Amino acid sequence: VAPTGAPITDTEERGDELTPGTALRLNLMPGDVKIEGHDGPRVHVSTTRFVRVAKVASARLALEGLAMRVDYGADYLGLTTAVQDDMEALGCTEYRTDVTVRLPRGVPVLLRKKDGDTHIANVFTDLTIEQEAGSVHIENAQGNVKIVLNEGDIETQNTAGQLELGASNGDIDVFRPYGNLRVQCEGGNTVIDTPGAGVFARTKGGDVRLIAVEGVKADYDIETENGNISLAVPESADATFWIEVIDDSDLPGHRASR
Repeated sequence: VAPTGAPITDTEERGDELTPGTALRLNLMPGDVKIEGHDGPRVHVSTTRFVRVAKVASARLALEGLAMRVDYGADYLGLTTAVQDDMEALGCTEYRTDVTVRLPRGVPVLLRKKDGDTHIANVFTDLTIEQEAGSVHIENAQGNVKIVLNEGDIETQNTAGQLELGASNGDIDVFRPYGNLRVQCEGGNTVIDTPGAGVFARTKGGDVRLIAVEGVKADYDIETENGNISLAVPESADATFWIEVIDDSDLPGHRASR
């Protein structure tokens, strides 16, 4: 059943100057998140609260039911969004808080989030994302990246550091990972395109496709359960493939190499 009532939004903006070595910690309720690195020294945060209410007169109370808190630690700046009131009792049929952050490229980011779409670009240090549902898209990340997503899809493009991805009930698409890649995927397909370093992938219930048209540049260790594996490499590639297939009847495995 589609939510009913009038959609109401309220946006708040703030800016803070960060000292070197300060990290950004986000603990967020459902909503979309966009984080982008820039060259300046300040972090800019915009939060947009969205509610849909049966009666417009209840809108202000419903918006106030979505809390935002900022914490300052010795080595971090923290932002928390949360539901603090009974939204159903306020006549609210739908709600979320969207967050947009522009921050210095060298600020580490720790994001814990319930649900929604996450887009992060041009961050040059470590990223850690723990998300329950939605999607995660990372582009032009220079540091190490770790993503754990319980329900939804992960997509990364042009990452330079170590990349560790874990998804349940979703697909993983990786394009041009220049650092070592480690993938754990259940219930979805995995595509790894043009890896520039080693690949370690373990999947269950989905297919794996690895595309190395620019050549095999490191070891690729791939295992899948209840899925297919396909490799695309140039005919001129100087590589050896070891393949082991074990069927479902506990018969001895079949080995082949070329």
